[in-house]
Amino acid sequence: MIRYSARAARAAGYLKRARNDVEIYVEDAAGQKMWNRIIRCLLPPTVRFDSVTMLGGRDAVEGACRLDQQKDGRRRLYIVDADLDFLLGRRAKSLRHLYRLRACTVENLLANVRVVEQLALDLGNFSNLAHARIALDYPNIVTRHERHLRALTAVYAVMQLSRVLMFWARPRGWASSSYCIALVRPMNFRPRRSTKQSLAWSDR
Repeated sequence: MIRYSARAARAAGYLKRARNDVEIYVEDAAGQKMWNRIIRCLLPPTVRFDSVTMLGGRDAVEGACRLDQQKDGRRRLYIVDADLDFLLGRRAKSLRHLYRLRACTVENLLANVRVVEQLALDLGNFSNLAHARIALDYPNIVTRHERHLRALTAVYAVMQLSRVLMFWARPRGWASSSYCIALVRPMNFRPRRSTKQSLAWSDR
């Protein structure tokens, strides 16, 4: 999928003006079809819209928006994830045309109970929606996995705050669940060869 730089974003949007009445720039690099469907569902049928413009990470979207603050009559919107802003008390950048989602990521908005139940009905062996709801027992899924979700969120928050390098592993002979390994050193820190790298393990 084509990803445009902050400086090229406006030119890319201009090339789509024949098909888009409004320019939509998003923080993503792979989910264009998903975004196209979301935006199309939100816009009135009378508004022409064909596709979003993918800019990659949040910094790229905010950077492109910062370069596009002039009033020229164009209708455009730059969309970013909230990430951990609500948890850390961060305010959205004060930029015209910038919209921060009211969720950590756009996927959080899609993973709601109605979507999950409808997918189960469409893809599963259920005769009706009521049967799918009973089988899924969705309200209790979050409750059963709350401890794991809280731990995962905490690890992710630490990663965002300290910029540690993280990856997932399943050591041989350990339990079947994945364990998180964090290389606890700043990304821009280059230790001497004698320096040992510490590993922090988070339990299941």
